[in-house]
This record gives sequence, C-alpha cells and structure tokens, in this order.
Amino acid sequence: MVTFIYSRKFEELKINLVSNCEYTGYYDMPALEATHFKPTDIIPFNQAVSQNNPSDKWIHFFIDDYQFERVWNSPNKYLSVLKRFSGVITTDFSMYTDMPRAHQIYNCWRNRAMAYWMQSNGINIVPTVCWSDAVSYDWCFEGLPKGGSVALSTNGCLSNIASEYYFICGYDEMIRRLEPESVLIYGRRPKNFHDNRAYFIESYSQTMKKRLK
Repeated sequence: MVTFIYSRKFEELKINLVSNCEYTGYYDMPALEATHFKPTDIIPFNQAVSQNNPSDKWIHFFIDDYQFERVWNSPNKYLSVLKRFSGVITTDFSMYTDMPRAHQIYNCWRNRAMAYWMQSNGINIVPTVCWSDAVSYDWCFEGLPKGGSVALSTNGCLSNIASEYYFICGYDEMIRRLEPESVLIYGRRPKNFHDNRAYFIESYSQTMKKRLK
C-alpha cells in the first residue's frame, strides 16, 4: 500500500480526490470496493441535468470524453447532480490502441480516481473497465475489485476484425482477473459471444437505428 499526503500543489493533478485511498499495482491505481448493482435504466451524463425524475435511473459515461471532461475539472460542482440518481456507472476516459501508453495509463488512473471519489462521497457505483491491447493488461484492471459488478462498452470496439479481436481477448482476461458476478455491456453484442454473467443495454445509436426503420 502506498499513501500520499495531500498538498495544494497536487490540486491540479486531482490527487485530492483520492487522498485517503489505498493504491494498487505498479502504477498506483486507486482501489475500489466491490459493488453488486445491476442497473438497467441508464442515461448518459450529458442528459443528467435535464432529468426531472432521476431517482430511479443511473448515469453512464459511455459518450465522447469531451462531454464529461468538465466533471474531472470541477468534480464538486457536479456532486449534487450525480447524487440525485440511483447510482453512477463510472467515467470511461478512452484508452485507444493508437494512444501513447502514458496517455492510456493517465486515463485509466482518472477513471479509478473519479470512481473512488464518487464511492467515498456515498454514491452507488458500478466501476467501468476498459482496455486497449495486451500491453494495457499491466494496468487496466488494477484497482478494480474482484467478484462484484463491472460495466463496459463495445462502442468502437467491433468496427473491424482487429478491434473485435482486442475486445474479446481483453474480455477474457478481465473475466480471469476480476471474476465478476455481473457485467453490464453497453452496445452491440460481439459475434459468437456467450457469457451468462453479461447483460446488454442498447446504445443510443442502436436505439436510433431501430426508430428509423
């Protein structure tokens, strides 16, 4: 376990979000507690403010990063908004295969830091898990609890044979390391995918395509 003492000089790096947490792994990812929620009624963060009756819904962040960068920049500003909902599927800052490794690690750390901050402020969470290629296995599962609920998205992960291969390999590795009891998957089902722990929720684009038919 590594412990950092909070200082104002860390404020811009958001170390204050995780000042009391335990860190795991070589990259000091904030450690989360397991949760056992299975949300089904979920809406994207960019619709959160306009919701009139949010108490039975969950927020998700399976949208473009720029649409929730503001939560990272000013988390306390959005705390009361997030607390209006049943819970939050935590942030999903991207880790693309063509990103520099340092950027991928940073985005993974941001996902854990935001999840820890939400959990420590009494918000029900389902941690988001994501990966890029096999190299990312060195950090992308660190801090995530074993045996609980996790969430992920297939958006952009099934666009070609290579990306689908990376997704399936990472999914198998995630199952092996985290042994989750349930997996919420937002988006399309991969071909020949079978896992009785997983349940799918249609993405916004899937819903729109159905309405246009």
